[in-house]
Amino acid sequence: MTIWRTLADLTHRVYACESSCSPDIVWTRLDRVDFTRAARLDPPADHLVGDVTGRYEPREPFAFVLAGA
Repeated sequence: MTIWRTLADLTHRVYACESSCSPDIVWTRLDRVDFTRAARLDPPADHLVGDVTGRYEPREPFAFVLAGA
């Protein structure tokens, strides 16, 4: 089952996604995001729609765990 559908427009530097559980489309303007700090959105809790570029919150980076480690 598909949970997320995504679109990356590299020409206009826009990343868009849509949940299969919601009719709303959200997008981020990549040229306006500060990639030097960790940040994320929480889509289920935030009920996001439209341009969410300014809604990223500072968070701790994800800790990846290797299987069998």
